[in-house]
Amino acid sequence: MVDIRSSSRQAAALLLRELVETVGPLARARLGALEGEAFLARLEQVHLDVVEPLDVLYGTRTDTAELVRGLVDVALDAAAVRPWPLRVLDRRREVDPAWFQRAGMVGYACYADRFGGTLAGVRERLDYLTELGVTYLHLMPLLATRTGPNDGGYAVVDYDAVDPRLGTMGDLEALGADLRDRGIALCVDLVLNHTAREHRWARLAAAGDPEHRDFYLVFPDRALPDAYERTLPEVFPDTAPGSFTRVPELGGWVWTTFHDYQWDLDYTNPAVFTAMLRTMLDLANRVRDVLRLDAVPFLWKRMGTDCQNQPEAHLLVQAYRGLTRLAAPGVLFKAEAIVAPDMLVQYLGAHDRYRPECDLAYHNQLMVLLWSSLATRDARLAARALSRLRPAPATTGWVTYLRCHDDIGWAVADSDAAAVGWHGSDHRRFLADFYAGRYPGSFARGAVFQENEATGDARTSGMAAALCGIAAGNPAGDAARDPGVTAAGGPRATAAADPRATAAADPGATAAGDPGATGAADPGGTAAADPAGTVAGDAAGIDRLETLYSVVFSYGGIPVLWMGDELGLGNDERWAEDPLHADDNRWLHRPPMDWAAAARRTDPGTVAGQVFGRLRALAEARKGQLALRSGGETTVLVPDDPHVLAYRRRHQRSAPLLALANFSDDWQSVDLGLAAAAGIREPVHVHSTRRRLDLGEGRIHLPAWGFAWITTR
Repeated sequence: MVDIRSSSRQAAALLLRELVETVGPLARARLGALEGEAFLARLEQVHLDVVEPLDVLYGTRTDTAELVRGLVDVALDAAAVRPWPLRVLDRRREVDPAWFQRAGMVGYACYADRFGGTLAGVRERLDYLTELGVTYLHLMPLLATRTGPNDGGYAVVDYDAVDPRLGTMGDLEALGADLRDRGIALCVDLVLNHTAREHRWARLAAAGDPEHRDFYLVFPDRALPDAYERTLPEVFPDTAPGSFTRVPELGGWVWTTFHDYQWDLDYTNPAVFTAMLRTMLDLANRVRDVLRLDAVPFLWKRMGTDCQNQPEAHLLVQAYRGLTRLAAPGVLFKAEAIVAPDMLVQYLGAHDRYRPECDLAYHNQLMVLLWSSLATRDARLAARALSRLRPAPATTGWVTYLRCHDDIGWAVADSDAAAVGWHGSDHRRFLADFYAGRYPGSFARGAVFQENEATGDARTSGMAAALCGIAAGNPAGDAARDPGVTAAGGPRATAAADPRATAAADPGATAAGDPGATGAADPGGTAAADPAGTVAGDAAGIDRLETLYSVVFSYGGIPVLWMGDELGLGNDERWAEDPLHADDNRWLHRPPMDWAAAARRTDPGTVAGQVFGRLRALAEARKGQLALRSGGETTVLVPDDPHVLAYRRRHQRSAPLLALANFSDDWQSVDLGLAAAAGIREPVHVHSTRRRLDLGEGRIHLPAWGFAWITTR
């Protein structure tokens, strides 16, 4: 037997030789000669990505070699029962590992019940997604969850079953087959950090089973929890303060990062790693495309830190990726890591030494900076922050998005704000106030989420259309027509003047607090909307939404639309009527799908028709541009107009593409030399707000809240 204690390459090589000798005959017998050889070839490819992380994680408490042998057996078991159509897909994706990076990838995210009622209902609506150009569908958590409050489905009670209100595993597999026939990839959530307290593991722990008690982080008294909480931020300070919950059945305090009914797993225990691997591979055998790893930054705890983004969390994902590739090589990992910019790209493997980790990760930094630019009419902060972000490895891709199911946390680094002359905490507070409609002249109709009076931290809820000032998208009730009233019906509150708003950038008429810019003079902001959802009064808001999505579609990665954005749907003002949601205003931006609005999607005289047509056109224009596929290069440029965000996209086999976005209430222009700097000698129109290039006097002209994509002849 080989014992790995030093994590040396020589010891790992000896273990690999032993595994090939012992597992080889069994793999050939169970998988067939060709599949068995493929399994062994993958084992040779990934063994270091498995052995080295596991030795660091568990080498001091268990025999690493024995652990690896057991995990390889788990992977072989999963490979042996992998359905034949998925094995065929695995082969195709091993030949074409960049399948998910194509420019034709366009995503859509939704709750299955809010979109179609059930999984069967989602199947009935697939023509709608195909019409929109969708090739990637993320269905929000759909595994069996607890009764009562469940954190939007992220309190899982059974990883092996679909929520019975949605259907069955058979329904999920049938949906997957329909999606495969349409060329649409499916993404499903896997909650790694915690289980519901009603999960079988938790019930066994509460019943006194010592093996499963060790699956969770349990403390006999408050000594260690108090020590940890000195540096732990609260995720939900309003509704779930603290990070530990007293559980009498456990005789102590269990770690509960999110809610008292979600118990954090103890990944220092190799038995937890093994149990979750079995869960992961079983789900991978049902979902052919993408597993979204929920709350992955929280997997490892360390005293004296915020217990996020610890090095061991990355090692866990690296080992899981290697073992999943061994059994299901066609499945991708997507990291749900909403973290600081400097840490974000690490989840794609961009460490000092590249280590394969996740294939996809959310570009939350881009999302935050787009909303910041919209509120300030100033793109300088976005240019500064994006230009210093470490590039993603070429084999991976970003998921770019404007809204999602979660709140917007204003993750603006103090250093980036200071670089453009702003104060970080003041700017973050300004953004929360602006998008809650509490800043004078704001066109936004969102709400503050989880305001922390002690730290001044506040986040934002609201649909993209509401945050862009589209009123007609919500004929059911504009609670905040008055710019001083929040969408949730809160009291009037005026934010302190933001000293760096846009008065300095444009002394003319673009200050965020200038009512001449965003009040009555703004045809797309707070004007009364026609209850029928017509375009009158919403033109500027529609332009804002289109331009924001033009960046999402062209910055590089898989652009994902949040359900309803394609129709300009507004906030669900009835969100609090459901007692399960009454304390969580994120349901403001989780409305039921408005199929009546969807029926108007072909009528250009309505908001739904305008927005649907423009976003579908973005998807169509994107498909033909090789420069926009993942794995290419994004270079942020510095135009001579602070209102304009400019960047060049290029793929190794493509001509360059210059993207421009104007964050201003007025026409702006940039020097035509910017195109030359991007490698474009003869500008050719690709796509834009006005469907043409506006050139004159050596400049590229952009309408208010307009965009342009330009390439070269």
